[in-house]
Amino acid sequence: SFFLGNNDMLTGGYLNIPLGVFISNCIVLSSPQAYFFDYKIKKQAWGLLKTIQFEIKTPKGMFKYPPVSISLFPKKKEERLIKILEEIKAS
Repeated sequence: SFFLGNNDMLTGGYLNIPLGVFISNCIVLSSPQAYFFDYKIKKQAWGLLKTIQFEIKTPKGMFKYPPVSISLFPKKKEERLIKILEEIKAS
């Protein structure tokens, strides 16, 4: 998983490689930062499994991206992501 706040775009990606299968599933999320509305972090299994879901507000209405796993993020990377999202949300 990776997330970048680059210029005026908020971009995130998720690469899922199932065990024993050679085909990967890749999801890329991209939205202008001006459309960013909120995010939700959901914890399951005593906090071992974590997902983040982005909500954007476009001229056509609200949209929620599918949840993306951040379970393998080191604590510092998760904190940095939350800090970036909070800064974007406040602007």
